[in-house]
Amino acid sequence: MKITGLVWAIVSLLIGCAQSQKMVDPKTESQNQKIQQMTMELHKSQQAYLVLMKENQKLKADNLRLMKTSRMLKQYNLKLMNTNSLLETDNRELVTKINMLKILDHRVEEKRKNYTSD
Repeated sequence: MKITGLVWAIVSLLIGCAQSQKMVDPKTESQNQKIQQMTMELHKSQQAYLVLMKENQKLKADNLRLMKTSRMLKQYNLKLMNTNSLLETDNRELVTKINMLKILDHRVEEKRKNYTSD
């Protein structure tokens, strides 16, 4: 009888432990689900971060290319301005020479008229 009581006590103890484990399991399971969800969110965030890092690198490379192009365009613009200045100077000289030639032509024409009329 003592052995039977002891067996029943052990069985009762095991059943009680099993029931308390069932009570702990839902909490643990809920926490495990939260951990899994948070892990998935972390993974997605890491993927998004990597995508943003790649995009950032591309933008930095594009920015460098634009800066180089901008420097080249500034140098080209300076050359054009210098060329334009030289052309304006040459143009003024040509206009002056053309005006002188017109005056000379007019004088020659007057002298020719004077010689032909005499």
